[in-house]
Formats: sequence, structure tokens, C-alpha cells
Amino acid sequence: MIKKNKIMRTRQINAILFLTFLVSMPNTGLFARTITSTSSQNGTERLNETLVINSDYTINGNLTATEVTINSGCSLTINGHLNTTGNLTILGDGSLAINEGGELLVANNFNAKHTENGLINKTKNYPNVVVNGSMTVEGTFACESHLTVNGEIETEDAIVKQDLTITENGALVVYGQLTNYGVITDNGRLEAGRIDVVKELTISSNAILYVNKDESDSKTNGDLIVRKDGKISFEKNSATIVEGDLIQDGSTLLGIHLLFPKPGDIKAYKATVVVEGAYHIYTTEFNRLDANCEYIDPKDNPRFFSFGGIKQSTIKQQTL
Repeated sequence: MIKKNKIMRTRQINAILFLTFLVSMPNTGLFARTITSTSSQNGTERLNETLVINSDYTINGNLTATEVTINSGCSLTINGHLNTTGNLTILGDGSLAINEGGELLVANNFNAKHTENGLINKTKNYPNVVVNGSMTVEGTFACESHLTVNGEIETEDAIVKQDLTITENGALVVYGQLTNYGVITDNGRLEAGRIDVVKELTISSNAILYVNKDESDSKTNGDLIVRKDGKISFEKNSATIVEGDLIQDGSTLLGIHLLFPKPGDIKAYKATVVVEGAYHIYTTEFNRLDANCEYIDPKDNPRFFSFGGIKQSTIKQQTL
């Protein structure tokens, strides 16, 4: 009897462990619907599994999935509505198109990642994303792709690592922090709670940039920062409002001033730039502007206002 109870208990434990294993497994693989040929979805459908796209797939109706993965060389077109309760991932040269009237809601994170081919002469393949409708990402929007925004994207935080173009009628709204390692061209409307420019940001003629402060969140302090070797261009007739500080820094994202530091560049010509905080300029020479850097010249920009004044500091070189 004791032996039988032990056997029963062992079976119960094994069953519990197996169920725990199933629950802890990622949704890809065991519970997944894989699209292997060109097809489309109509009507209303809810999948309690991951949608894996290995071909070309079009959503015309309403579809809900736990997660969505678009593999390299494959495409997803949204004419209707797609909701993911988890992440959406695009790999390699996979593509996503949200047509006018189409909607995408990502309850967690959006990830677009490049892939590499070759051992010696490596080639990189980047996803392609076109948003003519609307996209909402409740987590982090991490985009290492060629992205064109003709509609609207709303997200909590954003990381841009390739090129992002906001067209005349497009808008990107980031409620938290936008970190730009790539090239962003704003021809429409760009909003964020804080922006770090590591590479390049251009506010084109007639475009709008709004960096807004959230008093309840210290991270979204309304600052616009250009880092070492970064560049911001305010083109003629563009309009920018910075509720925090405009900071022309010479440090890395980690706040380190390396050997041979160089402040980021800010180029402006007949642009409207309103800074509710201060315009901070960091230079490598005491009481002098760096000759090889570009700064906002109030003479060329009569519509430049800094209510906190212009404050200049000298960069102290640091080594790691």
C-alpha cells in the first residue's frame, strides 16, 4: 500500500512538473499557428497561441494573437485590426504594412531586428515597416528597421536604431523616452517626454517637435539632449517647444566624457525654438565655443527663446 501511494505521489508530482513546464514555455513552437503560404484572414478570430508568419499574410478582419513573429523575407499586411497580447517581432528583411484604416495594438513590446548573412563579408538585412494607419505599443517600441510613418504611432518608450521618416501627415508620440541611435527625419509631428540624440534628428520645414514634461515622472523631464557626435537640425519655419532643458552635451549616454570629447551639433536657421528651461552648452575650451561645432545663433534665429537663459560649461575629459 505504501509503495502504491509512493507511485501515485510520483505520478502527481510528474504531472505538476509537466504542466509547469508547459506554462513556462514561450509561445513560439509548441502553441503556434504558422503561415507557410500566401493567404489572408477575414472575419473575427482569436488565437490563444503565437502567430508565426513564414510567407505573405494579409489581415482583412479582426485578429487577436498572443504574440506575432514575422520572419525574414516574409510580410504582414494589415487592412483590418490586429491585437497582440504579448510581443510583435520582425526579423531580417521581413516587412510590416499597416494600410489606411488598419490598426495594430501591441500590448507588450515591438521589436524589429536586423539579421546578418555571411562569415567574412557580412551583409545586414533590415526590416521594412510602413504605417499608413495606426499603431499603439504599450511597452517599448524598439525599431532597427526602415520605418515610414504616414499615419500615427503611439508608444510608451522608443529606441530607434536605423532610419525613421515621419511624413507630412504622420505623427510619432512617445509618452516616455525616445533614444535615437539612427536617423530621424520629422516632416510632420514628433512628441516625446524626453529625447536623447546619439546620431541625427532633423526637424524639417513646417514640421513640429514637442518635448513635454510629465511632473509625475522624473524620466520624462522634457529635456532634449544631443550627445557626443550627435546632430540636431532645426530647419527654416520648423516649430519646436522644449518644456525642459535643451542640452548640447559632449558625453555618451552613460554620461562619460571620453578623451578628445566633442559636443554634439545643433544647427538652426530661422526656426522657432522655444525652451522653457535653459539652453546648456558644453564646450572643450574655457569661456569659448568650439570652432568645429555648430550652435544656435540667436542672430540667425530671432524666434529662439530660452526662458532659463544660456548656460555654458567646460567639459572635463574622463577616461574609462
